[in-house]
Amino acid sequence: DMSIDRHDILADGTHRFVDYKTGHDTESIARVDMLTDTNTGNDAVYQLCIYAWAFADLQPDFSGTIRPELYRLPDISRAGNTKGSYPIFIDKTPVTYTTDPGGQQPWQAKFRTVFARVIDEIFDPNVDFYQTGNLKNCEHCDFLELCGRVPDETDD
Repeated sequence: DMSIDRHDILADGTHRFVDYKTGHDTESIARVDMLTDTNTGNDAVYQLCIYAWAFADLQPDFSGTIRPELYRLPDISRAGNTKGSYPIFIDKTPVTYTTDPGGQQPWQAKFRTVFARVIDEIFDPNVDFYQTGNLKNCEHCDFLELCGRVPDETDD
């Protein structure tokens, strides 16, 4: 279920996607290929990249720029915090997604390749399913019943 927490259209026409997070998710990764590493805490960046790509891809008439950002809810309670949302970064570059071929960032083409590889692996009958080694990933997983893993309080 693709559900963008907040979608603003800014004065310059940029679409800003804001994903609210209850934890301290990272907003920066070093390389695109790190997005699919489930042990690095890059889930929020990966999720926002998928949202930007899917939104643009599913709307054939869409033409423009998407700027994905995180908003960490714990930061709201911090005294003096006026930051609000945080842009996401790949290789120290603020991420935007654009449909303009001349303005596309290098991460866009790499992301499509990385994402396609993940989808191919999921549907490849020759690749065995394996459960994550990081039990923290199971805490809020919608598929616990399907995979059969039941996180135990002592697994921490």
